[in-house]
Amino acid sequence: MHLVALILTLLAAVPGGQPDRGDLLDPRTTGPSGGQDEPPLPPGWEPIVEFQGEAVDTIRESFPDGRLRRIGCYLAGRRDAAAQHGPEWTWWPNGLLQGQRVLVHGKQEGPSATFYESGIPDSVGGFLADGRHGQWSFYNEKGILKALRNFDHGEPHGRFLILFADGGEKLEQEFDHGQQVGIEREWTLDGELLREAHFRAGKLHGQLERIEFTGKRPAEEVGDLQGTDTLLRVRHLENYEDGLKSGTWKLWDENGTQVLEENYAKDQLHGVTTRWRPDGTLASRVTYTEGRIEGDLNAWYDNDQLQMQGRMVDGKREGTWRYWRRDGSRIEAWCGEYAADQRISD
Repeated sequence: MHLVALILTLLAAVPGGQPDRGDLLDPRTTGPSGGQDEPPLPPGWEPIVEFQGEAVDTIRESFPDGRLRRIGCYLAGRRDAAAQHGPEWTWWPNGLLQGQRVLVHGKQEGPSATFYESGIPDSVGGFLADGRHGQWSFYNEKGILKALRNFDHGEPHGRFLILFADGGEKLEQEFDHGQQVGIEREWTLDGELLREAHFRAGKLHGQLERIEFTGKRPAEEVGDLQGTDTLLRVRHLENYEDGLKSGTWKLWDENGTQVLEENYAKDQLHGVTTRWRPDGTLASRVTYTEGRIEGDLNAWYDNDQLQMQGRMVDGKREGTWRYWRRDGSRIEAWCGEYAADQRISD
């Protein structure tokens, strides 16, 4: 497809209200040429002398070797950024189009497209009052769609979607005038749900479930005759309130065994935290108050033998504490009465 036709096709969905696209992408209006030292226009092109009812100068810039680098329009007699008014084209050193946009009194307005040095589209969308507006499409260097994003006057608004090279969904998000809202989902290349989170007013709010890959289990360990390694994953369940950790958090290991349960309030550990070993036996149980260990603390060896037992006050050992070895014998040198984390008597 011819490059101009390709741009027109890609820009077909841009909302109306912009300058005529035919004139925009194929400027052949008549008028005097630019300065004497400017490079020549591409064949069939002539300078634009008027844009949206205002007189403009068409300016051409070149690379050191004389190749055309840029064509832009400015309000007649001016060259400052705020006076840029009309369509603009830029080219790569190899002569292929790099980008095309429209400016109105220095602000981007209307359809816009950028291209890789190979000529393949990079991004296509539109601007309104110098902010991205409407749906934007983004492509990889092979020309495959990699993302769709929606904007309203420069702010993310609506659905954001990132794709794998095969077209499968990788990440889906929702925005409301710049703030992330609703459900965010992320998938693996195989289509497995990797993460699901809830947002409110730009902050995590509610339940978040996610999978974390930790390695591979060789096929021979699980008796897979096809020789396919198994991906190891742990599962997290988290809760948030206005972006802060809140409520119960849980963790399961690679075998699906729950190994942790803890509770939060206003981003601090608050309540009972329990840990288990991979075999399901209890490892420890601790109580927190506003981030400090408070209350009973118990820990066990993997043979279910109690390891330590005591009480914490403001994060420090207080009162009677007992310690045991794995075989059940007491560690007398550590046992005794404590005050402010110091052993004061047997």
